[in-house]
This record gives sequence, structure tokens and C-alpha cells, in this order.
Amino acid sequence: MKTATSKILLLSILLTVSGATLSAENIRIDCVFSNGTGRTFCLNKTKDYLTNEQEVLYSTIIDKTQKISFTFETAITTEEYFISVDYYSAPICLTEGESYRLSIACPEYVPNRNPFSGEQSLELYILSSDTINKEIDNFNDRYDSFLLKNIHVISKISLSAHNAFRDKELKQLENCRNTFLVSYIEYSMAVTDFSLIRDDYSDFLSRYFIGRPVLYNNPMYMTLFKESAYLMEPFLTDSSFTDYRLKELIYIYVLKSDYFNADYEKSAVTALLKSFAIKARYKESRMLSSDLAAYLTALSKGSVLPDIGIIDEAGTDISKSIDGNRYLFFFKSDLDLCLSTLAELKAFDWNSYTISPIYISLDTESTYSAKTGVCHTYNLMDTHRMLRIYQFPFAIIINADGTIYKYNAPYTAEGLEIYLKKEKFTRL
Repeated sequence: MKTATSKILLLSILLTVSGATLSAENIRIDCVFSNGTGRTFCLNKTKDYLTNEQEVLYSTIIDKTQKISFTFETAITTEEYFISVDYYSAPICLTEGESYRLSIACPEYVPNRNPFSGEQSLELYILSSDTINKEIDNFNDRYDSFLLKNIHVISKISLSAHNAFRDKELKQLENCRNTFLVSYIEYSMAVTDFSLIRDDYSDFLSRYFIGRPVLYNNPMYMTLFKESAYLMEPFLTDSSFTDYRLKELIYIYVLKSDYFNADYEKSAVTALLKSFAIKARYKESRMLSSDLAAYLTALSKGSVLPDIGIIDEAGTDISKSIDGNRYLFFFKSDLDLCLSTLAELKAFDWNSYTISPIYISLDTESTYSAKTGVCHTYNLMDTHRMLRIYQFPFAIIINADGTIYKYNAPYTAEGLEIYLKKEKFTRL
């Protein structure tokens, strides 16, 4: 296996500089809900667009009034956020110093419907005066209409129609002072630009990246960057390429790709990221490297299971008193697949193995209380986010010391039996 030693040489481009301090301003949000009582509301923001990990800025349980109001601080003029209720979310762009009145229609509770199936969604309406989201929605409508009308042109790799549309849209934004909006629209179209090019990408890279600001917090810029980063990897070894901010972002993204490459040792790549988190020239690069290293190793074998607070039937937190190897089975009791699997696992011959189960309900309707021998967690949304659970059922095997042995473990009785025998969890 490669140890990524050659990439250590690239650290020579680094010079530490200090970043400017930004003043923070408040954003106020007032929400009124339908079908929201008892559900968990969160305001989230993408921590970074390399991992797409979200951080919770505000969270509360919606009471019977179905109204909430809160404020929070931000030092960034305009940014993308996510309004979420339980497992459903919708994006919204918020601007510092502004107030927003929102009407949020939560999906009806439907038994045996997986929240990750995409069959239901959160309906978000902005009742207050708003320019940014309205402009983005209007642009998306125009752009979708254009693409549908000209798909025959695009499929023949003719750039003229798309370029004309792009230039017209950007012309209309010449006097717009909100740089987030301008860049969001420009890079939305650039993603299509990239898909139409077949040979020489030099003009494309010059137009959208080289010498341009690196927009870490703009989702469309980062989408385009991730799709085209492989074209810019040669810049890392080109001493004449002096766009160091872009160069550092390319380096971090290459390390992320290397982490999932079987030719490289994960520990070596992680070590480089941690080193770069200290030595990088720009604070954004240092933060990205640190966050990426933490994200990649957070749920890996040997890492400590996040503290999700496992509560038993009696209401006791058993998180700190778990002894021996444990099989954590996460489920929703309103899904038939989860219930049939849970029944299989309860009938499983656990006495033949050096591991015992803990069944953990992630129900939003509190149906766990009717289930015998089932636990729940303090905050199901925190559990969902920290453990990155995007399917039901889901399972994790932990060691006696609380470290992870197998993330995304088999959850069917047949698959589990094969796995436990293979990993020598059988009793002698």
C-alpha cells in the first residue's frame, strides 16, 4: 500500500497567515407549523461542502401552539441553511440582519413509510419580504424551462444556446450587490457548462476557478469544484501556479479521495490531513482539514461511539454501564421491515455468541413505549445526525470499551450469524 509520502512534499507551499475578524449580526426566525406538535424542529447549516456534514444551530420540540421564534448570530452575509422537522428538511437562504416569517407544513404521519424514501417532503413558505430565495426560485424555473426546451441542442454538444442563456442571466445580475446570489446562479449554470465540454478544459478552469475567489460556503461553487477537481490536480506540483488558496482546497480534496483509495493507507492520509490542519496557509484550509480528518475517522473501527444517551424501559441512561460486546439495532416500529427483523433478532440464539443486543427505537411517534425490551435515546435527531443513519433498520457492533467494532453491521438474522462466526464471536 502507498503511504502518501509524496504528498508530504506539497506541504512546502504552506505559510501561515492570520484571518480577518468578522462582526456578527442577528437573524430572526418566526415559524408557524401545521402537523408539527411534538416533533423536533432544527435549524441546520452545512459545516462544510466536502463532507456535507450538518451542524445544528437551534433545536426545540414544537409545542401545541405550533409556533416558535428565535434569533441566532452569523458573520456571513448570506448563506444556505436547512429547516428540518424530524427526518424531513428544506433549504433556505438567510441573510444577516434580516427577519423571516415562515409557514411550515409537516408531512402527515403515514404508517410503514420510510422517511428516507423521498415520498414525503417538508413544505416551506416564506411569508415575509424576501429577495434572495425568490430570485433563486425564479432562476431555477427559467433554467429548468430552458433546459427542457433546448435538450436536443445540449445533447448534440452545442454550447451556443447555453452560453447565450448564461450571458443573459449574468447581465441581469450586474448591479446585484449580493455576491452569494450572483455566484449561486453563475455556478449553477457552470455545472451544465462542465458537462458539455469534451476536450480542452483550460478556458473553463480559467473562467470559474483560477484567479477567482474560493467560495467555501456556496453550495453550487463547491458542487462544481468537486466535479472538476480531478482536472486541477496537476496544479499541485506546478510551481508556477500561485493561486494558493485554490491550491490548498485541491490538496484537501485529493486527500479525501485518497482516503477511499485502496492504494493508500487510511492512517497515512489522516495524518496528512491533521498536519495540514496546523500548517495550512489559510484558516479555511485549516478548518476544512481538521473537520475532514474528524469526519472520516468518526465512525471508523476503533473510534469511540458518540454519546447518544441510551435510555432503557425504566428511564435509566445505560450508556455508561454497558459491559461486554454489544449489538446496537436501530429501528422504527412503524416500518414492517423493522418489525419483522426485530422479531428475528429477538429469536436469535444470542447465548451462542459473546455479544448481546440492545434494541433502540428511533421513532418520532414515541411508539417505543409499547415495545418490551426496547430502548430509546435522549434526542433521536442527534442520534440520526451523529451516527449518520439514513436507512432503517441499521446496526452497529461496539466493543466492551465503547469503541466501534463494525459500523453498518448486518441486520438480518442470517447475515448476522454468518458475520459473527466469521469474526469469531462464538462461545467456546
